[in-house]
Amino acid sequence: MAFSLRRFVCSSSGLILRLWFTLQNGSNTMEVQILTYGAIISKLLIPDKHGKLSDVVLGFDNVEGYENQSLYIGGIIGRVANRIANGQFTLDGETYKLQINNGPNTNHGGFRSYDKVHWEPSVKDSKLCLTYISPSGENGFPGQVRIQVFYELTDDNTLVVTYEATTTKATPINLTNHAYFNLAGQECGHLSDHLLTVPTDNYLPVDENCLVTGEIKSVENGPMDLRTEVKLGERLEKVSGGNGYDHTYCFGQSGKKKLMARLSHPESGRELEVWSTQPGIQIYTGFFLDGPVGKNGSVYKQYSGMCLETQHYPNSINMPQFPSTVLEPGTTFQETTWFKFGITSAKI
Repeated sequence: MAFSLRRFVCSSSGLILRLWFTLQNGSNTMEVQILTYGAIISKLLIPDKHGKLSDVVLGFDNVEGYENQSLYIGGIIGRVANRIANGQFTLDGETYKLQINNGPNTNHGGFRSYDKVHWEPSVKDSKLCLTYISPSGENGFPGQVRIQVFYELTDDNTLVVTYEATTTKATPINLTNHAYFNLAGQECGHLSDHLLTVPTDNYLPVDENCLVTGEIKSVENGPMDLRTEVKLGERLEKVSGGNGYDHTYCFGQSGKKKLMARLSHPESGRELEVWSTQPGIQIYTGFFLDGPVGKNGSVYKQYSGMCLETQHYPNSINMPQFPSTVLEPGTTFQETTWFKFGITSAKI
């Protein structure tokens, strides 16, 4: 994998140096740009069935665009991705109160998620390593946490994202990436002609605030069933009163690599398989995209792109029946996700 680097100072951020890293694989069939601000995936070029390269992630032409948006586009999310009920939890006998930024709940760690911080870069072997030290008390969470995110691009057009974290005090942690994908190209405006498969039997129902209820429910006989391929244009209006998907699908076991989703776009022939060691995946079809102007003047409206957020179950810190998200001192949080791109092949 080859690296190149672009340096610049963002005027709205004073003297903080921002870096763009470009990753290219040995086959020169895929290119990824990573920004040190937010550890953001800012560009992802992959070929269609004719070999034409297109950028398939939503984003902005400059870092100011990322700084001025609240949709988490492209960035790393933490300390705890997704929602925590009533913005609080109790751990080791102490109650912690967090920032309320999503109805009555905390979402994506609070007002300043990790897509809004500067990450220190280094190159380790074939991987780009981005490091952030989250101080104790940041957004209300206990413990100083050292987080490293590794990006690696392989010759078979797979972007590998590995998360590692250690802490000085017991704390919940749940890390993910919030890239919005549109395999037709970031400028195309809708997901209606995409095909989606999520090969699992269970999902987590949510309440009116998109907070999980605690129930693990079968997908059987309803619009949540994605075990066989569905066309999103025929399904989105049937889910959540027309709001589309914003739900966690359950795979139950952390630490084991498994196929979690397949997204394809028949016209271009592009396909994305998502594999992960994480226990769940949040399928979010972009209902809350509210029209920001992105790359090359593209306007991102509802359903312009979708997130495939591998993660632990939401509100796990308050749900003992879910896989634990508590990181203890002396242990290491580690999860890996593989975004494998190719040309449409056999179904799951």
